[in-house]
Amino acid sequence: LERRDQMLRTRAECNLAVVSEIEVQEHCTLEGHLAKLAQLRDEGYLLCEFIKLAIDGVVRSKKVLASLMDAAFLCAREVRRCDKVLIEVNPRHVRFYESMLGFKVLRRDRMNHRVNAPAVLMSLDLAFADQQVQGAHEGGGTTADSKRSLYRHGFSPEERSGLVNRLRRTYS
Repeated sequence: LERRDQMLRTRAECNLAVVSEIEVQEHCTLEGHLAKLAQLRDEGYLLCEFIKLAIDGVVRSKKVLASLMDAAFLCAREVRRCDKVLIEVNPRHVRFYESMLGFKVLRRDRMNHRVNAPAVLMSLDLAFADQQVQGAHEGGGTTADSKRSLYRHGFSPEERSGLVNRLRRTYS
């Protein structure tokens, strides 16, 4: 984990090569979604955006991906005190985020001019993510029960507790 101003970067490394990376950005400014962001904030949600979701195509480890996402969720919820994570993904990746992590579609069919590609805005309630992690390790939870869910591959409750303590000491 690395801190840069209002951003936390989570990286998973394998054999000295970065295989995946997520940046947790506290101040969401998702181009083309300002009205939706304002609506969510008016409803009382504290938002953060995951940017630079990048995974090396050679590495296909659910454990690496689950650990990366779990660490990013903990950064967002426990350090930044956010309620919801927002991501913008290519439409072909929507089913992955829905089935593997429980993200919900907020808005479809928008062109992201920054990358010249179609984009879908998705959100994840971080309290839901916590419940799924707990359920995966206790035998409960809805998404966590799915064979495809990443939650069952994430950190154990004890590992999460230790990570949260380290994050709080480092970033508080």
